[in-house]
Amino acid sequence: MASEHYHVEVEPADAAGSPVVTVSGELDIASAATLLGTFEAMRPFRHPVVLDVSGVSFIDSFGLRTLLAIRDAGAEDGYTVTLRGAGADFRSVLTLAGLVDAFDLGD
Repeated sequence: MASEHYHVEVEPADAAGSPVVTVSGELDIASAATLLGTFEAMRPFRHPVVLDVSGVSFIDSFGLRTLLAIRDAGAEDGYTVTLRGAGADFRSVLTLAGLVDAFDLGD
């Protein structure tokens, strides 16, 4: 069951033509499967994806593992996944986990 404090929205495309998945709230054990399911549904299109994380208020190890799985699926299928809007707190979590260089942060 997804967390009550979580929302995911898919927008058709940004200026570069990439679908934008906007995530807000807590990306944790309760919501990670929902995000992964969203990306799995988009996977057959094999198109670069932007994940807007500016609204993420909390992320745990399940959330990090989900982001890695999404990144790896993109690499396997030949497309990129860019994290957009990663603020200082989000970047701090990535840094502490040793993952800040594992993602294209869209800077």
